[in-house]
Amino acid sequence: MKRAKPLFLFWLLAIGVIVYMTLTYESESADLYGIAETKEIVVNWEHAVDIKKIHVVEGQEIKSGDRLVELDSPDLSLKISQITHRHNELKVQRGMNAAEIRAKLRQLQAEKSVKLVDLSYRVQNLSRQLKFNKEMAAGLKSLEKSWGKSKNEKSKSSIQMKIDSLEEEKKLYLKQVKIQAETLNILLNPNHSASKIQVAQLDSELKLLLKEKEKLAIFATQAGVIGSVFVKSGEKVAPFTPILTLHSKNPSYVKGYIHE
Repeated sequence: MKRAKPLFLFWLLAIGVIVYMTLTYESESADLYGIAETKEIVVNWEHAVDIKKIHVVEGQEIKSGDRLVELDSPDLSLKISQITHRHNELKVQRGMNAAEIRAKLRQLQAEKSVKLVDLSYRVQNLSRQLKFNKEMAAGLKSLEKSWGKSKNEKSKSSIQMKIDSLEEEKKLYLKQVKIQAETLNILLNPNHSASKIQVAQLDSELKLLLKEKEKLAIFATQAGVIGSVFVKSGEKVAPFTPILTLHSKNPSYVKGYIHE
């Protein structure tokens, strides 16, 4: 009995130690600290744009494909307008029949004749005036002595400058008429090869610009929660300026800390 009692106490002490160690281990393993982070997506644009409309608010849950924001680019809209106008203009020109084109050519030639007659008449009047001044200067030596040669030369130079200006105007006008006539003659060609190429080029450029405009409506690529909205409708935004942030619902990154 005396030997059994110490043995019993030993086992009792051993069991107590085991229970204590077990309780201590479980309590330590339950205290684990960490940080769970979600993926953040920043929405911005590579060019300066206007904020047309914001479709979300901070904290709003969104699904993949939901519209987030609509942007507007004045420069892009101006380019599309200019190309569309030129495209329609060429199509109208291509649609003109041969009779209309020949009528325009005749009208152009008639306007050319009237313009050249008017310019020639004005040049002839100035030339007669210049000739008269020369004859007067040569015949009246007393006038040349009293006024001096410089005043006569100044008068002659002024008239000659007007003549030269009219001659230059005539050259520019003839050049413009030639370009217009060449364009109309191209349209008389049944194939309209030049205008066909221009229309095809404008078609291609217009398609690219319209695709670029479609991208100004930004949609969510995944489900999540709107974090921050940095702008308001009607504001102008510089390139790469954050417009809003989107966070995924489930944590994509977890960092844990185990003491000692």
